[in-house]
Amino acid sequence: MRAQADEAGIDGAEWLREMPVGWLPVLETAVAGLAALKSRPDNRPAVLRIAQAKEKMGTLRFYLDATGSREFQARVFQIANWAELCSQNRCMLTGMPGRLREGEWLLTLSDEALRLRIADPDSFAARLYPV
Repeated sequence: MRAQADEAGIDGAEWLREMPVGWLPVLETAVAGLAALKSRPDNRPAVLRIAQAKEKMGTLRFYLDATGSREFQARVFQIANWAELCSQNRCMLTGMPGRLREGEWLLTLSDEALRLRIADPDSFAARLYPV
């Protein structure tokens, strides 16, 4: 995913490290869409930068900076919004349907992931953010 962003000339791919494993398919799809958009000849010399990608309040936050045509910018932000919306009901650990769990932290988890978090917090953390 980071290599794909680099190849397409998308700056800031280092932000794609250490994301919750359950959201990786969403990010992979978003990055593929951004790369395809950036690579289109009619979008040159557009600039696209991942300013930040992180989990916040139990959902994905995907902040992008884009310069180029209004259409290019609109499509970039449409992809970012899509990725954020996909994370709202997707378990951060399994990628399966989940819901926002309140407590010490706000996390979007499936019932299975919540049980693991309660029973074995260390295993949960290791699986959520694998090295």
